Amino acid sequence: MKLEKQVVSLELAKQLKEAGYPQESLFYWVAYGNKKGAEIWYKGEIVTQAVKDCILCSAPTVAELGEKFRNDFEMPHYDGKTDKSWYFWGDKREKMLLGTKSEANARAKMWLYLKKNKLLR
Repeated sequence: MKLEKQVVSLELAKQLKEAGYPQESLFYWVAYGNKKGAEIWYKGEIVTQAVKDCILCSAPTVAELGEKFRNDFEMPHYDGKTDKSWYFWGDKREKMLLGTKSEANARAKMWLYLKKNKLLR
């Protein structure tokens, strides 16, 4: 499986960072100010290479995101009907569609929802 499917997208990584998600991960999105696009780097690469004029965002994995939830939250589910069928049960037991193709992105969107609604500790 490609690494891009195991970590959150660059767009969601930026949203997580802005919302206060801890910037500690095995992987990071690295975007240079003068170049288009971004790359995923292992945390050791960032330490060993001179990283200047770039934007760093933690790119949490599916497992890392799972560790951020309390035990009373169910992880997102996939119903298999379409590519974007990830959902979770909201605080009032309503089905919250996440509209994403990957489990990492589904968990990131769930974290953002819970943070926005002050449901995280």
